[in-house]
Amino acid sequence: MTALPGALGLVDGVVIAPEWGAVDGWLVHPDHPIDHARVMLNGALLGECALDPRPDVAGFFPTVPHAERCRYLAQGPVHELQGKPLFIEVIGLHNGREAIRTEDYWPGEDMLAIPSPDAALMRRVSGRGDEASFRQTGYGIAAQMLAAVRQYLPPTPRARLLDWGCGSGRATRYMKALWPELHLTGCDIDAEAVAWCRQHVAGERFDATGPYPPLPYP
Repeated sequence: MTALPGALGLVDGVVIAPEWGAVDGWLVHPDHPIDHARVMLNGALLGECALDPRPDVAGFFPTVPHAERCRYLAQGPVHELQGKPLFIEVIGLHNGREAIRTEDYWPGEDMLAIPSPDAALMRRVSGRGDEASFRQTGYGIAAQMLAAVRQYLPPTPRARLLDWGCGSGRATRYMKALWPELHLTGCDIDAEAVAWCRQHVAGERFDATGPYPPLPYP
């Protein structure tokens, strides 16, 4: 099976009830229009829907003439997904043929106990002080990155990872939960953010570093 090209897109919201779920977002093919979106949750089909207009998204892509019709809201039955971590695949279709694909990860209830920094530190990293958005984007970044690393890393009893530019741990704080054996180190030029990581993030070492080389590691 040929891999589908990546898409411009974002999952804006997820609702999981005991027997029903919905995923809302937008999806843009950079070169060609698409007319439907198919959404998969943890490998199972959630639903397929036609695309609706999103003028705000079109404003971000003024050189893409078909960008406005990009919003999807897929919904359908789900089983035993409430509170579970989610792997979300969104596939864009044109005339019934799969054209593009994007993926995202959303945290389960087991990640809610992991501490979040205060609003000022969150804004310094993401521009927003919204804890729910900070948690979701951080978890998604960590899950995507570690999934990619696992594809290429030879089997090893304890992998070593340096999060260069860890900030206040938006992604870093989920890495040990996703990969308990990981030997995790973080560094950043923001000394206040690093101090927060030292107190709240599971890892072997966090260092405040200068803006120029070298780093304090072999």
